[in-house]
Amino acid sequence: MNKLKICVLLGGISSERSISLVSGKSILDNLDKDKYEVCAIDPIDFREDKEEIINRTPLMDNHKKIIEDLYNSNYLIPASSLFGENPYRPDLFYISLHGKGGEDGAIQGFLETINAKYTGSTILGSAVAINKIYAKKIMKSMGLNVPVTINVDTQRGYDVEEIKSKIKSYPVFVKANNQGSSIGCEKIYEPEELEACLEISGQYDNLITIEEGIVGTEITVPVIGDDHPLPSIEIIPNRGNEYDFTHKYLPGATTEICPSRIPPELERKAGEIAVICHHILGCRGISRTDMIIDKNHKIYVLETNTIPGMTPTSLVPLSAKTAGLEFSKLLDIIIETAL
Repeated sequence: MNKLKICVLLGGISSERSISLVSGKSILDNLDKDKYEVCAIDPIDFREDKEEIINRTPLMDNHKKIIEDLYNSNYLIPASSLFGENPYRPDLFYISLHGKGGEDGAIQGFLETINAKYTGSTILGSAVAINKIYAKKIMKSMGLNVPVTINVDTQRGYDVEEIKSKIKSYPVFVKANNQGSSIGCEKIYEPEELEACLEISGQYDNLITIEEGIVGTEITVPVIGDDHPLPSIEIIPNRGNEYDFTHKYLPGATTEICPSRIPPELERKAGEIAVICHHILGCRGISRTDMIIDKNHKIYVLETNTIPGMTPTSLVPLSAKTAGLEFSKLLDIIIETAL
């Protein structure tokens, strides 16, 4: 039987580039080599400013060796292989690109233009889900609970004092609209912190959302295929109370309990909500929805990720393992959904 040719797209141009490389390496290592012939391409190869992009990308120390091993492996082939006299054409592109250029519908549009199959959500689902402002509006319209938000467009100008007057209580989260991995996200406790945080988040996107800080149990629920929720994961940062970039990717910085320590009825409800978000946002193959459960057992949806991380500290592989699903089988399901 001929092996299926899989090309993993990783790296890319977003501020989550290093996370994408580590996720991609994990995917490459865990794809069943008896079933698949695998390689990888980094779209940054097409950019003249790629060195500048690489130099400004946040990088965790514990990821350096993994990325070094990736570059020293036989996985990577030139992006130019896709073009020329005898272009390389895999049977499927596995998208492991986080953030801008990968999770926003851009790469999906390119792949559809060349009539290529790819994993994950299509153009519309990707573009909608990454947009925190519009995704929350859709969720709210479907009767789901979402935190109260104030939206700011820095290109149109804004009045800091006017925004302060609209904030009913603190803390609040100031988030760049199209970022993941908590990049461009700041938690503030006092009105005096707002202006500086708007400037920080505004470096990543002109659209900024200011979100009320819901106090409660933070969980996340993956969905695989199109309607199968995996066990929820309870997230407890070990230093402070914010699940930031460091807490997400530094081993030991966060306690992750799977399944979550919540009543069975809330576990069932959280799974149902994750599937609803997967459907209404137009997700495909895999997604992961982040939520907070308050003291009254009310579940608030924070956001849905269409290309969740697959690093050694990522949440989807942990949830799958708890459900008895090995990493390679998880990848099989994602691939089968895309074929």
